[in-house]
Amino acid sequence: MTETKFHVGHDGNSHGLFNSYDEAEIYILKERGWTDEEIKNDLAFAKKECSKYGGDLFADPGKMPLWFITEIEMEDGKIVKVDGQSYRDYLESIGGEEGSGEYEADLKRMNAYYLLRRS
Repeated sequence: MTETKFHVGHDGNSHGLFNSYDEAEIYILKERGWTDEEIKNDLAFAKKECSKYGGDLFADPGKMPLWFITEIEMEDGKIVKVDGQSYRDYLESIGGEEGSGEYEADLKRMNAYYLLRRS
């Protein structure tokens, strides 16, 4: 059975694995200082304004966002897709070919990152 999770990362550091995109988004907003009341009352408006003017909820004005939400699909506790791309293809795109030492090192490192495990 496939299970979808949403991984939150900030500036290369893993912060959490959430059951929904909304949970991940709320986590980031709280880390950025938003209160529950602001999320309830202002989030829809802020999203609309970001969409209209090209802003990003997770970044300071004029800066690149350092917060990222990545969709992870898993089967039996193992990653099978990252943002819709097969995990094997994703790993090959950032490192070596499957079966190489570089690929195995990336597999271990990325499993630790996405699944919140120490490598």
